[in-house]
Amino acid sequence: MSAKLAANLPAYACSPNDLPQDITRWALRSGSGTANRNSAMPRFDQDDDIEPGIGYNMRLMRFCGGDSQGLMNVIQRFRPPAFVIGLFFVLALVICAISVGDGVTKAWAEALNRADRIVVLKGDRRLNLMRDGEILKSYWIALGSSPVGHKNERGDGRTPEGVYLIEGRTTDSLYYRAMKISYPNEADRERARQLGIDPGGNILIHAVPEGFEPTEAGARMIDWTNGCIAVTNADMDEIWTHAPDGIPVEIRP
Repeated sequence: MSAKLAANLPAYACSPNDLPQDITRWALRSGSGTANRNSAMPRFDQDDDIEPGIGYNMRLMRFCGGDSQGLMNVIQRFRPPAFVIGLFFVLALVICAISVGDGVTKAWAEALNRADRIVVLKGDRRLNLMRDGEILKSYWIALGSSPVGHKNERGDGRTPEGVYLIEGRTTDSLYYRAMKISYPNEADRERARQLGIDPGGNILIHAVPEGFEPTEAGARMIDWTNGCIAVTNADMDEIWTHAPDGIPVEIRP
């Protein structure tokens, strides 16, 4: 046995000279000393001489004359105290918080500002992002050329009324970004079938082309769409971020 290993063994353990090579290997596996590949000492992966059903702790206690207290002292010699483990855990949390703190804070903020409903007030030309019945943010909107009343058929220039969903979105749009409203729903299609007309579709919340922005900040926009709901590019960015797919869209007169 190496002098280094013998020096690391506590005084209350059995004599290092009484420890056979397999116990020496146990101590080496616990972190005391290093193996010399050129010596006759068994290597770490040579476990053919391990007795079935008897762990290293039991064997060490046997070779220490059955002294269980001595065994526990030997084991604790190589076990970090609980407070060290706790400090390591706290340190890891602190490092994690520092490294991702900004990202986590931003994610929490966005989650708190995530809307659970969109309410469009056609008569007021407003789109409201709602959460738990409260308005998170309100935006000016532009509608179609004939905004009064529910949409009946393709080309009538009206914006539908009722409760729908955001069923998809795209950045490949003529108007910067677009979020698709689930018009026509089953009731719209049935009404159009009874009337023998095409209910139309492709109703979007989208941004505006150049020249159709409000004349000044906070000003109302002119109506120019074919039935879609238009907002400024900057407002579209906010709605895009805070209104997820699947969110209900309630369009009121």
